[in-house]
Amino acid sequence: MVNHETLGLPAAILLVRGCWESLQEGGGARRWRLVCTAACVWGALAGWAGFFVIAACALYAAREWLVRGNVHARPLFALLTTLGALLFAMVAAHVLWAAGRGAGHLGELLAARMDVAGGQGAAWTLGKIIEKHWRYFGLTSMAALTVLGCRGLRGLRVSPPVEVGSVFLLAGVGYVAAFSFNAARHDYWQFFLLPAAAIAVTLAWRWLAAGLGQPARRRACLCLSVLAAVEFTAVVGVTMAQRHLRPEAYCIEAVARMRRDAL
Repeated sequence: MVNHETLGLPAAILLVRGCWESLQEGGGARRWRLVCTAACVWGALAGWAGFFVIAACALYAAREWLVRGNVHARPLFALLTTLGALLFAMVAAHVLWAAGRGAGHLGELLAARMDVAGGQGAAWTLGKIIEKHWRYFGLTSMAALTVLGCRGLRGLRVSPPVEVGSVFLLAGVGYVAAFSFNAARHDYWQFFLLPAAAIAVTLAWRWLAAGLGQPARRRACLCLSVLAAVEFTAVVGVTMAQRHLRPEAYCIEAVARMRRDAL
């Protein structure tokens, strides 16, 4: 299903890239902050997920400023927080104006997507989210993302892929957590975890490849490499076959309804 996530993900990638580049030494910070501005507007207009990326980048900039003393982080943090708040207010005002409702409507929308009433229960919601990640990303991705998150929580400076991947991970997990009920029902709510998963899996393969060159770790790394390759291939094969070779009742009914009512 084509949804707004596909429109917002390029903006998220551009924003994280701009955020990272604007924090580096060597000039160009002002130019990259302009890129961040454009990416913030793009992401906010594409969907609610854009605000989670803005928030993740703002938290990263805050850590750079307050913990690491990066002189480029303070103006970036001010830009992200100010622009993010302004864009959120504009989008929220437009939603309320279009719906003809009061401010409480936003709370009702959030409560519905989080299942605040607890109709299904937290265990069911978490289980379905994990199941969907397994089906579309694989257990290898889940394990790699867990390691990436643990490494990203360290206060010390780590490698650039870990830092960038951690920003993507924070944004994706925040989006899923905020709209957990919908994320348990629809796979595309985890779409914004794609960059973090790609980085995490690549780092995992790099670690395994390095271990193959060390006699003490060669056997363990070889076994893990084979297991990861088999699991990854199996998950992709089964999921693609289910999605493209098996008819789905909802799809058939929806297409018939569209042909009847709109064509």
